[in-house]
Amino acid sequence: MILVIFIVLIALFLQLCLFSYFFGVMFITGPAMMPSLRDNQAIFISRLKPPGHQSMVVFKSVRNPDITNISRVIALPRDKIVIRNNTVILNGKPLTEDYVAGKTILYRGGFIKENTEYVVPDGSLFVLGDNREYSADSREYGFVPIYNLVGILIKAF
Repeated sequence: MILVIFIVLIALFLQLCLFSYFFGVMFITGPAMMPSLRDNQAIFISRLKPPGHQSMVVFKSVRNPDITNISRVIALPRDKIVIRNNTVILNGKPLTEDYVAGKTILYRGGFIKENTEYVVPDGSLFVLGDNREYSADSREYGFVPIYNLVGILIKAF
């Protein structure tokens, strides 16, 4: 309990400082990034750092900009992405994803179709949650515009 109060006080202080323009403290809600991040876990983000492969990014939802999501960047602009037999293939090579919980299933009626190659458009990212069976991500709603980014995870507490 003391740790939670301490983290909340730090979060409030940082948000009120000038640094809030460059950094932020947020709390994870939901299971989409388990086991890497847990529900109600505090995270520290940078608004300056550019996203890279495997970065965890916080972004405004593609469907509802009032909602903030967190997912892992799988593909950057001009990367080629395919999901085949529950395996993510990036630029022709299957990814080793030790951090993933569950199978990389596809959603009926979702954006991504089995065994179909997609090229990530300029100005966009392809993101997936680590808890693949319980994550709404690019498989469902498509590419995330880079201008939707809120920040890149630097540290989880």
